[in-house]
Amino acid sequence: MNKGMNMASGDYLWFINSGDEIFDVTTLEHTVASMPNADIYYGETVMIDPDGNTIGNRRLKTPHSLNWKSLKKGMLVSHQSFIVKRTLVTHYNLKYHFSADFEWCLLAMRKAQTICNTHLILSRFLDGGYTKQNILLA
Repeated sequence: MNKGMNMASGDYLWFINSGDEIFDVTTLEHTVASMPNADIYYGETVMIDPDGNTIGNRRLKTPHSLNWKSLKKGMLVSHQSFIVKRTLVTHYNLKYHFSADFEWCLLAMRKAQTICNTHLILSRFLDGGYTKQNILLA
């Protein structure tokens, strides 16, 4: 993630991991139209299997409104459906192997003035990724 941030040249950061996908070709256009120039955009995530077939929506429903205090209830938004203005964030803290995205999102939300729920599906998340594989090993 940090290497990606270093290479990024745009105004926003959106992390789509290997195997994950942006929901469709109009997603970004509709996201920005929901509130131009927001500090953070967030939305829903659909789970997919390794063949790209839809499994269903993410277990945790995205809250109607979101702020850093919302994360007391856990990671309510997958980072694949969380788009952040790059001026709000620093690099991921690598000491958190499985929760670096949680801290990164938390710190971004603490600085944000406008956090927009797009009410859209933003990403397709490949079920069985790094964190889940390591949880199953525990």
